[in-house]
Amino acid sequence: MTLHQTSKITTIIGLIFEGLGVFGIAMGAALFNMFQSDVFFDLIAEDFTPAEIQLVTQMFSVFSVVFVVMGFVLFIFFIVNLILFTKLLQGKYTTETAQNVLLYQAIYGGISLFSNQIVGILYLVSGIQGRAAIQKEKYPIREGL
Repeated sequence: MTLHQTSKITTIIGLIFEGLGVFGIAMGAALFNMFQSDVFFDLIAEDFTPAEIQLVTQMFSVFSVVFVVMGFVLFIFFIVNLILFTKLLQGKYTTETAQNVLLYQAIYGGISLFSNQIVGILYLVSGIQGRAAIQKEKYPIREGL
């Protein structure tokens, strides 16, 4: 079972943007960890009170943990998607399995709309188009009378 060219392209672009999102989350976590360094606080020490510096330190600690957890979860989903969608693009699935993967892709795309809209739209479109194409191949519509 092979995908149509449009579904292939949108899936590949979605995987690229998802990978960039994981990279961006990792860079955000590294940035928040960098802001927790003493060098950063030495630069701003004269502009802020010790209580404000402590508050900023706590905020950076919380954001750093949030970014690391989000990055880890997104990385896991990226790896799963990379494996599933690569096999889908190569046509290694049966029709039924491909339909299930495309359904997962559409559902994951809908959920991804909350965090990464570009990836969500691409996966949603690709999953729906792919399933529609399989349905059309499976049950051809007869034209005319």
